[in-house]
Amino acid sequence: MKLSRFNIIIDLKGQTLVYNSFSRGVILLDSDNAELLKGSISKILDNAELRCVLEENGMLVQDNIDELKMLKFVDRYQRMAGRVLSLVVAPTMECNLNCWYCYEGSLKKGTMTQENKDRLLDFILGNLPDSKRLKIQWYGGEPLLALDFIRNVSEKIIGMKDEISSFSAGMITNGYLLDEKTVLELKKLNVGHIQITLDGTRETHDRKRCLKNGKGTFDRILENISFASGIIPLTIRVNIDKENFYEMDDLLDILQKNNLKDKISIYASSVKPSEYAADNSCCMSESEYGKNELILLEKIIKRGFQYAYEIFNPLDSCAAVFDKYYIIDPHGSIYKCPMQIGRADMSVGSIDKGLDYAKLSDWILYDPFQDVKCHECKVLPICKGGCPWARMSGRSSSCSDYKSNIADYTRIWFSQSI
Repeated sequence: MKLSRFNIIIDLKGQTLVYNSFSRGVILLDSDNAELLKGSISKILDNAELRCVLEENGMLVQDNIDELKMLKFVDRYQRMAGRVLSLVVAPTMECNLNCWYCYEGSLKKGTMTQENKDRLLDFILGNLPDSKRLKIQWYGGEPLLALDFIRNVSEKIIGMKDEISSFSAGMITNGYLLDEKTVLELKKLNVGHIQITLDGTRETHDRKRCLKNGKGTFDRILENISFASGIIPLTIRVNIDKENFYEMDDLLDILQKNNLKDKISIYASSVKPSEYAADNSCCMSESEYGKNELILLEKIIKRGFQYAYEIFNPLDSCAAVFDKYYIIDPHGSIYKCPMQIGRADMSVGSIDKGLDYAKLSDWILYDPFQDVKCHECKVLPICKGGCPWARMSGRSSSCSDYKSNIADYTRIWFSQSI
């Protein structure tokens, strides 16, 4: 037998933490067992208890196991399984907010027509997997500006009992229009999760995410969150830059005072420079945000809030490279990446003409293991080579923050799990 190539060993005070990025196994060893782990394989095999624990957690594998080959197999199998037709549908690209960093700034606006609504339903029925399962994430623009469309399509789908065996939905909304009546209706329309953004405290949020007329939105959104969180599971996203990084504690205080600590999950994401912004100077560099993300992550967990995602989710690749995953804009164009929505030259087809398999093949055949430099990296099962679009377009081959921060991420993850 041999030790896994994906074992990551982290020294703690008097103890050693071992994490395997492929199996997601994590164990805590005392100093004696830690010394055995650093020694010869024969000494490990002679210790029945240690051997058993390491095997159970994927840290000790058979000599004939090629872990890189196994990782490639799992990645390809998951991507091509196609058990669910997963759609991101933007029924409108219109929005009621004027966020300075929005990447959709100059995109073609509009709302899906009746004709495209019918084409959308035809596309769904024509692309369902054998399981007949369907998942839709309502997106935008601001999807609640097209609530009539969402209602109409959802009711038709729910009524297709013979054609569609399972239908679930989620929504990414700015939350301004998410009043009590709307939340209750969305629940009836199978919306099982909602994401809303709060960019700091009232003053900061209202400066970054105001209405078109400049009016603030924080108070109304917070009020809507307070009600909605008791009806539909809700995640709060905080877009972080140099201005609001230091406000996380204040925002958590506000959420706690509004009795939301145990009702919502929360996560942070960096604000990326936008070509539509007058000034991008408040954006952090990737390395700068990578360091600060650890601080935010630990702060959220130590305050007792639920972090929205698993810190490590190594067996999931980017959804864009999955079969049966498509993004559809109001004009019927189909994409594989949300960052490409509305950019006609990046579409992989349309709901009226069908899929362009020449373009689609670039995504389906994408190989995150082509870069031989990644083969010896212990965080490869987590990173999977980074952003597929960045790799495919030659824009970036930079390593994930996980590589430089793996010890800190593991410590935080372990503290969350005990």
